[in-house]
Amino acid sequence: MEACSRIVHHIAAEPYLTPAEVLARLRVNVKTLYRLIGDGELPAVRVGRQWRVRPRDLDTWLRDQQNGVDHRPDPTGGTPGGTPEDNHTCHPVQHGVFRGEGSV
Repeated sequence: MEACSRIVHHIAAEPYLTPAEVLARLRVNVKTLYRLIGDGELPAVRVGRQWRVRPRDLDTWLRDQQNGVDHRPDPTGGTPGGTPEDNHTCHPVQHGVFRGEGSV
């Protein structure tokens, strides 16, 4: 197995939003937020049992909602709106499904 030589420097550069912070900005029901994350429409990462959203991903998602952009995952394995770096084969972006674990 070949090791990945790509170094990611930008991951921790900006603070991620908690679900509570996203809910405060969107003013939606918690079930709606977790459905958007679980369906892969709103990009998020799972840290332990909790979800986090990058502020720029939330801003992009909101802007795209105004323009009617579809954020559902590509069935071929790519991530909608993702950059080639995001879809790098040894660093795939994964979308999980919320099953009641974690806190808001």
